[in-house]
Amino acid sequence: MLQARRQALEELRRLLPASRAERFAFAEKIHRDDEKVRAVLEVWLSLLRDVLIAAHGAEARIANLDRQQEVESLATGIGPHQGRRAVLAVERTLAALGRHANQRLALETLMLDLPRL
Repeated sequence: MLQARRQALEELRRLLPASRAERFAFAEKIHRDDEKVRAVLEVWLSLLRDVLIAAHGAEARIANLDRQQEVESLATGIGPHQGRRAVLAVERTLAALGRHANQRLALETLMLDLPRL
């Protein structure tokens, strides 16, 4: 479980500066595994919520204390507006998957919606 979380967080960090082709390759790689997709997106949502908190300078405690430096770095890099858009994009994707949307298309849309560093 911790290894899967670590891997999901590393993938997000790798994808933020990645090209569209690299992002789509990631979507292609994981789209067939329903459980993995949802688990990855939930981990990303947790981190992106922390980024949003940090970007706004809020005093709220972040969930990913072990990634505090990364959260602060991402908050500086993407800012509050893009942080909010990223959180909403992941939430939209999870909601679409809950309505049985085409998993690959939902992930590709998310890849387009994530901010670029």
